[in-house]
Amino acid sequence: MKPRKVSRLWQDSWFSSLSAEVKVLYLFLLSSPEVRMGVHRMVKTYATALAGLTEKKLADGLAELVRAGVAAYDPETDEVLFLPWLEHYATASPRFRSGAIKAIKAVRSAKIRAAWVKWYAERYPEHAEAIAQEVGVDIAQAETEEENVLILQAPETPKKPEITAEDVKWVVDTYNRICESLPKVQKLTDKRRRQIRSLIKKLREDHEDWKAVWEEAMLKTEASSFLRGERTKWRASFDWLLKYDNLVKVLEGKYDDNRRPKRPTRADYENDPYADIYIYGDEPVEDGLAEATEWLEDEKEG
Repeated sequence: MKPRKVSRLWQDSWFSSLSAEVKVLYLFLLSSPEVRMGVHRMVKTYATALAGLTEKKLADGLAELVRAGVAAYDPETDEVLFLPWLEHYATASPRFRSGAIKAIKAVRSAKIRAAWVKWYAERYPEHAEAIAQEVGVDIAQAETEEENVLILQAPETPKKPEITAEDVKWVVDTYNRICESLPKVQKLTDKRRRQIRSLIKKLREDHEDWKAVWEEAMLKTEASSFLRGERTKWRASFDWLLKYDNLVKVLEGKYDDNRRPKRPTRADYENDPYADIYIYGDEPVEDGLAEATEWLEDEKEG
């Protein structure tokens, strides 16, 4: 481990220019427990599970690192050669060479093996020939045929279908169909069309089935007495739901009735003066009968 070298990353202008997701991928490839001498196998499986990257963000990140010349990716074997790992940790020691031979022999991609040997030969030429023979790489070919060795295919970014007018209409129709307690959408303005398209784009980035997510949010909205306007004068609206942060709160259950059982109203006390125990929030309140009795007496006197 060379912590000083790693810490210098944060002073590097190129690294600082990367998006947060690509930085996560960079650090993952540098420190993952599955990396073997700079080669990461089954990167799609491990990067999504351990680093929390979606397949799209992983594909975009790998493509950016390949274009920057710091990584080589073979889509046929799903293996990545990450050159910064070698820059940080490779040495000419017998222990490193022994471990490298064992690890590179296990690499399935012939291109990745050749790229690894080429990099090592440039840094430690006195040991490269022996390693190349052990791992089955023609070092002369690896050094001359760069086009066949180093320029590897970047992963294809999964393409999402275009957002259509039918998608926009479906969002409106689903809201009108499910949210019967809220104001209906009467007119689809240009502003609303833009907002709906922006919302769909965000939903598709975070969810495989964005329509199922929108439908679930509408069902939770209609099931919430607060969002229906039964607790206050305010109630939710279509435009309010188009704001992504609001939609996330709905999906996370912030407005679910079971989060905070309804507190008896004065009308409840009038109909049932013995509604003397209720739960509000997390603490029981046992003075409901006293409140109801006092209120009823005030009403009679009035």
